[in-house]
Amino acid sequence: LGQVTPYVITFVGLVLLGRSAMRGELKLAYAGPAPRLFLLAFGLLAVTIAVNAKSVNAGIFAIAILPFALYGPIALELGRSSLAANARRFALLALTSAGVAVLMTLFRMFVLGQYRADSPWFNTIPAVNTTVLLGFLALIGLLVPGPRRWLFLLGPLLGVIANAITGTRGPLVAVLPLMLVAAVFIARQFGFKRWQVALGVVGAIALAVLITLANGRSAAILGDLLGVPSEGELVDTGQT
Repeated sequence: LGQVTPYVITFVGLVLLGRSAMRGELKLAYAGPAPRLFLLAFGLLAVTIAVNAKSVNAGIFAIAILPFALYGPIALELGRSSLAANARRFALLALTSAGVAVLMTLFRMFVLGQYRADSPWFNTIPAVNTTVLLGFLALIGLLVPGPRRWLFLLGPLLGVIANAITGTRGPLVAVLPLMLVAAVFIARQFGFKRWQVALGVVGAIALAVLITLANGRSAAILGDLLGVPSEGELVDTGQT
């Protein structure tokens, strides 16, 4: 849904919030640590926006972060229909969505000629953020027994590819911590030894770096992390 997504989620969340209130389930919706942490995140972000706001119009940003506060009612409603079989459906949907996002990006860049696949409805950075997140969420499919479950390992790869071809740098920052979380998840699920997990993480990071280097714009973040100035950047040497 592109730029409309936060508004759709907010509308659905407000409806479910009202439903929880009518059922007397507000305490239940915010009972666990997850909804309380999301509520805390909303409060901190709201304070940050209020402190840095230069005009009343900055209040529009509160709508974008409102889904944080509505996590509790949304999670409560989704939990009512949770089934073991839904894990595979969710993972398959996440993997398919990440694949479609990559194909759409390629089409918009190389067929429609859009710069970095940017458009009024699908801003590049949020789109790639979503693709990376969906790619890693596809790893949930590894929980489902079967020989084809290893296909879900393609999810993170699709996220890195989307990041590389669009030249975005912000989403790339999330790849490393997501890889570490995924490594812990896979190690616990399959009982891999620490050295095997470490080897897999190093290999995954190396592959991500190689893919990223294919685009000079996204590769620039590697230079920023290492303190190496990018090409064309002016460096003051103190000499005249």
